[in-house]
Amino acid sequence: MKYGLLSYDEFKEFGGQNIGDYVQSLAAKQFIPERSEILYVKRDHLNEYNGDPIKLIMNGWFSHIPENFKPSDKIIPLFIAFHLNSTVKDKILTPENITYLKKYEPIGCRDKYTANLLNEKGIKAYFSGCLTLTLGRKYKNEHKTDDVYFIDPFIGTDVSIFAIVNSLLISFPHYLLLKRIQKNMIFQKGIKGYIKASLFYTQYSKIFGKNVLKKAKYLHNQYHCDSEEEYFKSAENLINLYSSAKLVVTSRIHAALPCTGLETPVIFINNLNDSELSTCRFDGLIDLFNVINHDGKKLINNKKININNVQINHQYKNFALAMEETCSSFINS
Repeated sequence: MKYGLLSYDEFKEFGGQNIGDYVQSLAAKQFIPERSEILYVKRDHLNEYNGDPIKLIMNGWFSHIPENFKPSDKIIPLFIAFHLNSTVKDKILTPENITYLKKYEPIGCRDKYTANLLNEKGIKAYFSGCLTLTLGRKYKNEHKTDDVYFIDPFIGTDVSIFAIVNSLLISFPHYLLLKRIQKNMIFQKGIKGYIKASLFYTQYSKIFGKNVLKKAKYLHNQYHCDSEEEYFKSAENLINLYSSAKLVVTSRIHAALPCTGLETPVIFINNLNDSELSTCRFDGLIDLFNVINHDGKKLINNKKININNVQINHQYKNFALAMEETCSSFINS
């Protein structure tokens, strides 16, 4: 039997490829036997596949091109950690696709929102959690460094001109740090990017402290690579970074979930004003993280964070073990 692995189109309007998608695929790859033939299949073009029959773990976000959703008959799917986004649900849940999904029920859903949506359509579905919670199966690192990473944490920009000027004045003595933050974590160049970096500094230094921000490392989740192999290599490098970190602070569930599965402490910055497009993905998952809310202007937290005392919610193991059993059974059957 041959096996498929999801790969992804790069959508230039998003400023690059969300490397978290490839992290999702590496989670699935853990269950494929070594030395097996693996074929890359584009997530948004599953209907076009016309090669040899393959088994394919269908985890992650669906889909940027919903009219292409129904996979080819040459694909034997396992629907687990499946997310159906609110923006495309009506286009995907057509009578034909509902009949198709019923063939492969129960559908394991990454979030409770998706599970409820499918159950309402008469499709048997359950909340499985995200497959990246199983990454400790292969990538867990017992030896943690002292590295603290900020990966695309939400930065409130709903502020007054006075707040912006005050932020620039406060952060100016740390000009070199702000330029590093701007370069490594914020896409925008020029003065707009620098202002955003200064707002980050003033908002986050209040609860993390200046020394933590000075020593921390900063990353963003958007990548551009020239080949599938480079994307997968970049994703694996990122997983290894997550697995050795002391702490990760992020607003990306694509970062928070893998870190949780790798038993790296995570603080998730939750934007209280986020759109349904984002929040529908969180239902059931956000409970696994240490959460600090952001109201668009500031972080809502009454005390400073002790980076040496951030806990891991071990409830994730229940989901990880169940998904490991389901995926292994699918691959080996």
